[in-house]
Amino acid sequence: MNGTSSGIGRRGALKGLAGGLAGGMAALSLGRSGGVVRAQQPPGQTSGPEPTRQVQAPAADPNSSPVLAAAVKQFTTMTATRYSHQYAENAAAGTYIYDCVGFTTYTLQLAAPNAYASLYADLKIKKGYVPSPPHYVQFFSAL
Repeated sequence: MNGTSSGIGRRGALKGLAGGLAGGMAALSLGRSGGVVRAQQPPGQTSGPEPTRQVQAPAADPNSSPVLAAAVKQFTTMTATRYSHQYAENAAAGTYIYDCVGFTTYTLQLAAPNAYASLYADLKIKKGYVPSPPHYVQFFSAL
């Protein structure tokens, strides 16, 4: 899904990417092993409340979406990360310094360059700037 002449148009491609990224990130939160993750007591802890039940589902296949594949690659090759509003990505070293917007923008730029370009054009974002979370919400809600 790169927003090219597939007959669905830029907005249709971006809407598919938004859903794929959200669904893929939910799958990533289940763990890297691709299996089901269940809440457990920390090792050695015998008292305290029982853990809450977590959502359980099989992880999505990273090859199901170029955006999901790019996200999975970042997380599985990551050697260092830090939350920051000043971004610095070095895929070769496995270091990713970004926040949620930086992650989303970097991933779109890598895996869906046409969608990335459309996002910037439609939101009239200047080079060197990134959309704010409310801008992302507004844009994807309008699809």
